[in-house]
Amino acid sequence: MNGFTGGVEMELSGFISSDYNDWAMVGGTTFAEFMYSIAKEYGVAYEYEHGLGGKKAIIPNVNIVMYTSKKEMPIEEAEETFLDQMFGADGVYEMEANYTGYSEWTITGFDLDKCRLGGHDMNQILLSYAGEYANIRVECPYGKVQ
Repeated sequence: MNGFTGGVEMELSGFISSDYNDWAMVGGTTFAEFMYSIAKEYGVAYEYEHGLGGKKAIIPNVNIVMYTSKKEMPIEEAEETFLDQMFGADGVYEMEANYTGYSEWTITGFDLDKCRLGGHDMNQILLSYAGEYANIRVECPYGKVQ
C-alpha cells in the first residue's frame, strides 16, 4: 500500500512497553534489537570512525513510519484510518489510530548504538506511547551496504 520498491522493508507490531533497562518494546521485542536484526540479516549498516578513535554503527538510509492506536489493528487498517482522518470518510472525523512519521531518507541515518534516527530518540518517542498499539514500518531503500 505504501508504494515502496527495492531494498529492505520490515514491519514490527504490538503493544508498546519497556523492559527492565527502560528500552522500548513493541510486542515483546525491543525496538533496538529489531533494528540490529535488520542490520545484521540484510547487511544494511556500516561502521565509521568518529571522535577520538570511536566507531559508530549506522544504517545510512532509512525511513521509519509509525502508526499508534488504542486497540490492536493491522497496519493496513491503521493507514486507512489515518487517511480517513486526513481526508474525511463520509463526513466522519473520529480517529482511533494516531499517525506519526519520523523521517524521510535521513542524511545522518539510524544510529544503532543510540537508537536515534537523525535527531530523534526513537526509544524515548516509543516510550511516550507506552500502552498503545504500534505498527512500525522500516524501509532501507538500497539493501545491502557494500
